[in-house]
Amino acid sequence: MVIKYLEFFIFFEVMCIYTNAIVINSIDKKVITDDSTPRLFYIKENSGLVHVSSFESGIVSRLQHGEHAVAVDYHYPMNLLFWTTSTGIVYSCSLYQLKNVTRVYSDDNWQPVSFAVDYLSDRLYILDATTNTLRLLGLDGQHPIILAVGARYFQPTHIELDSNQGYVFLFDDRYGHILRMNIDGSKSILLNPYSCKIKNHGVKITLDRINKRIIVASRIHKKIFTIDYNGNILNTVLEPQNGVLSMSITRNHLFWVNAAYYSFGTSFVDGSVYKCDYKEARGCRNGSISILHESLPGIRVLVLKAVEPDNQKRTAWYNLESEVRVCQQLRLGDGCACEIGWSLANDSKRCRRIDEFFIYEDNQIVHSMCFKNEQLSRCQAIAPFKANLQFKINQRTGFTYDATTRLLYYGGKESIYRVNVDTAESKRLLYQKGVFYGPMTLDWITKNLYYTEIEWRGNVTYYILKVMLARTDDPKRIEESTSLLWEFGKIDSLMIHPNQGYLFVSTFDNKIQKYRLIRFNADARNLTVLTALSDFKFISLDYSEDRIYALNVNDSSILSTDLKGQELIQIANASSIIHNVTGFLVHNDVIYVKNHTNIYQFNKTNNKYLGEVDIFPYDRNMSMNFAVHSPNIFKTNNSRNPCVENNGNCENFCFALPQSEKEYTSLRKLCKCFDGIKCNAKQINK
Repeated sequence: MVIKYLEFFIFFEVMCIYTNAIVINSIDKKVITDDSTPRLFYIKENSGLVHVSSFESGIVSRLQHGEHAVAVDYHYPMNLLFWTTSTGIVYSCSLYQLKNVTRVYSDDNWQPVSFAVDYLSDRLYILDATTNTLRLLGLDGQHPIILAVGARYFQPTHIELDSNQGYVFLFDDRYGHILRMNIDGSKSILLNPYSCKIKNHGVKITLDRINKRIIVASRIHKKIFTIDYNGNILNTVLEPQNGVLSMSITRNHLFWVNAAYYSFGTSFVDGSVYKCDYKEARGCRNGSISILHESLPGIRVLVLKAVEPDNQKRTAWYNLESEVRVCQQLRLGDGCACEIGWSLANDSKRCRRIDEFFIYEDNQIVHSMCFKNEQLSRCQAIAPFKANLQFKINQRTGFTYDATTRLLYYGGKESIYRVNVDTAESKRLLYQKGVFYGPMTLDWITKNLYYTEIEWRGNVTYYILKVMLARTDDPKRIEESTSLLWEFGKIDSLMIHPNQGYLFVSTFDNKIQKYRLIRFNADARNLTVLTALSDFKFISLDYSEDRIYALNVNDSSILSTDLKGQELIQIANASSIIHNVTGFLVHNDVIYVKNHTNIYQFNKTNNKYLGEVDIFPYDRNMSMNFAVHSPNIFKTNNSRNPCVENNGNCENFCFALPQSEKEYTSLRKLCKCFDGIKCNAKQINK
């Protein structure tokens, strides 16, 4: 599927420029057969990964499990060849014997489009197009690390790596931009030479590590040229040139896959492999261009890799063998690094488990950030993964998290999903055609999931509050375990306080054209309108202090009140700082307010503005979904909730309710049956 897509894409790009056709001249059509030709690996359409064992006879050997290959690289000192596939699998085998093919890593929730081998730290840098991140793996696929791409709106499609210089180069094929960053993900710099600034102009790059320069092939400029690692133009390698699909370099040769050829004014996808003599970065020697592989329809070459020992000499700028011993887990560049779920301690050498972290969704990708000194900082508490939210205009999607089980629940168009944030394993809990699932909240003790069901009947929109028991894995049981609780106007916020037995709903009243904050018991009975908090669209609960925090949609003022809505305190007015608010959350001493591009932070005690965090969105279609993982707050032990032990001995629903309107010190339980399900009479209203 991917290879066919690439063929279509290349053909489309070529057809866009056929009127300016230029044909490469002075090409020796004789096939190269000398023994000095480096080992080459091709990824061919309809064939996958092959090793070219004889140019004279055209013999190639296919590699086992190479049929869906999209990228290939090697580790010369370890005698290993690696390739990634469109099915999300990373394979390896011996580089010279091409035996012992091993599945190194697999994941159904990513799209590895390009990768590079760090032959000093013995790691794979794999570019995941699904999350726009780098996933770093050991050569055995273990000890994963996630690196974020530190540039706004940058969507890389290709990666190159110079281990000795400590640089990673990422290439964005949409705009021709090259991003250079340190090998540990720090200090990102965009390299934008004038020849790389035309949108969609078919640029490809490769690294000349020996001479420390980037080789750039530009179809629009009809040439191959070089720039240094700072983006400065150096010299022309070859012109005219029709554009390339892939390039690879050795000490003495440059190899490339030609993108197109022309015949009588018509352009065709080529895919032939060319070679020229390339020494000391002086460009292609005159008369040295030769064809190694003439392509035929259906067997075109799309990607090539030349194996060269000199490209992977260990001339590192740090002493890896002595330095690596000071790191508790992993070495990355000239510093220590930690696996996913861990972060560096204060001494920057040891790793500690990430116990508290911030979960947010950006453009249907779920990420994490960490709390540090009242500030959010980038970390990888979890590996980013895609959430199939399927937004609807002017509707908030459901998004809630259970810190006790590390399970995320989210809704959207026609479905409710549950996903394990550690494995990204997803399960659809509920499906109903024509329904949108909006705001939701989870009682982490009973596992009762409260959710909004939005239906459109003619010109009328119905917002229905329902509850399901989410502790089971049986989808049929889950679908049956629902109960209708209430019908509202538009619901924007929904929160549950399991240890107080209250459910809070922020809903828009069409009659008065304002938001109302409503408090219920956990079974959606005993409705109380908290009139002091009118026109507050966003709410968040401070579970440690049993208080409600709310944000006004008109002036971005932030207020706090007790659970009765009586003790009203103004915290801050963020109207001069924040516009277009999309999310709101309180945790510990900090209030977090989110808009399309940033997360703003306020101290809830002294009203101090703590600054903002730019979370590098890839477009402005950010949602308002975020949550907190905090085992110290979201816990089941020492809870006074009567449902905590064995679901309160209830067969179906167990609701923890206040003893009375005046008493907040104790809770009583209420057992109820699912709608349409018969259960023991003793279980009802117990």
